[in-house]
Amino acid sequence: MKTVIRQLVILILVILSALGIYFGALLPLAKSQSFIKAQQNLQSVKSTDDIKALYDVPLELYSPVGQEEVVKFTGSTVSDIVFGQELDDATVRWLVSYMEPHLFKNDLRHLMLLGDMYRVMWERYGQKPEDFAKAEEFYLKAHKIGPKLPPILYRLTELYLKGGNAEEARKYGNIILQYWDDPNVRAAMQ
Repeated sequence: MKTVIRQLVILILVILSALGIYFGALLPLAKSQSFIKAQQNLQSVKSTDDIKALYDVPLELYSPVGQEEVVKFTGSTVSDIVFGQELDDATVRWLVSYMEPHLFKNDLRHLMLLGDMYRVMWERYGQKPEDFAKAEEFYLKAHKIGPKLPPILYRLTELYLKGGNAEEARKYGNIILQYWDDPNVRAAMQ
């Protein structure tokens, strides 16, 4: 009887070890390698279909470890393209809409990244109210997570100043001034 129990325990431990290696090492390795391959092939991209083909694999490949990092780094790559290149409106909108469902809506950096991308679209492509609203939405969600964080406060203040909403700009500018005496913000509030 003891031999059967011992063999059963050993079998369970072997299975658990194999599952641990698979889920804890092999899947994260495959995910990271697919992301690295996508990054290495980024220079060959000629269309949005190429972006999708490159990044669908690392973004969709299941792994209990590494999803947040792959999404963050892919989002950073996409934002570099959005911020750094003069692309047409449709391409930029496609890039942002491609990334938006992947970014975590409860992660401060992801929310700021989305807010930044929508703000850039608003500034560059006709100041469409829906782009402003999306930038504002994501910045406000980030503000709820980190109400005293300077990058969020500055982005909200700047967005409202550029959008012509002096009251909201003053609200967030005054929060900045409660914590830091910034002469630029003080001047903008006058």
